[in-house]
Amino acid sequence: MNAFSGKQVMTSEEYELLRNLVEGETGIVMKQNRRLTLHSKVSHRLMILGIPTYRDYYDFLISDPAREELFILATHVTDNESYFFRENPS
Repeated sequence: MNAFSGKQVMTSEEYELLRNLVEGETGIVMKQNRRLTLHSKVSHRLMILGIPTYRDYYDFLISDPAREELFILATHVTDNESYFFRENPS
């Protein structure tokens, strides 16, 4: 547990499991500096789904033949970029 937030901290092993699953299934490459992002996105999903640990969430992801939750996770971890209403470079 993280004393500051009261939330469980994602271990390196859990990060690697989830990162490798996301990359293998979606092609989304997450570098080590994205660990905090993955942690916050997954912790949100844990809370919504009532899943107690990151390992349990991983097991849930790989046991879902429809891959619905994996798709939801992928949409949460991607940074959508929009050029709408932005100025053109000079």
